[in-house]
Amino acid sequence: MVPVLTLERLFRALCHHIWEVVEDRFPDSRHSAVGSFIFLRFFCPAIVAPETIDLDASSDSREVRRALLLITKVIQNLANNMVFGNKEPHMKVLNSFLSENIRQVTKFLSDVAVSYYGLTFIYGAEGNQVRPRSWEVAAATKAYQDDAERWQDADGDNAIL
Repeated sequence: MVPVLTLERLFRALCHHIWEVVEDRFPDSRHSAVGSFIFLRFFCPAIVAPETIDLDASSDSREVRRALLLITKVIQNLANNMVFGNKEPHMKVLNSFLSENIRQVTKFLSDVAVSYYGLTFIYGAEGNQVRPRSWEVAAATKAYQDDAERWQDADGDNAIL
């Protein structure tokens, strides 16, 4: 039995795929690879430009934009398991915060990419979890992309429903 591929399962399958591909060649970089995917592509863009995802946050002033950018730098360093170095000495004051919280971020990335929170993507003959095949992930991604485009522009006027 193959369960329905929900958006959450697709996202977790993509993270799992990144985790395993990186683990094969660079085992110490799997957390930062998944973290870069999640944080660089989803969280940080939403923080820097909240208006792009229809959040009503006043980010018009230069100071607010700068603060949002600094927040994303901290988040990205958490995702990459890095502290601030000599390149940004003004940010070094946050290194203790990074050190105290990196374990929680690492656990989050592991949970997203490995454990599936008890969800399994595909079952093998003996009922054990099987890694999704690349063509299955590609087909599911294409299907979700097509659906998203239809939902966003149902009337052809580029308005989000």
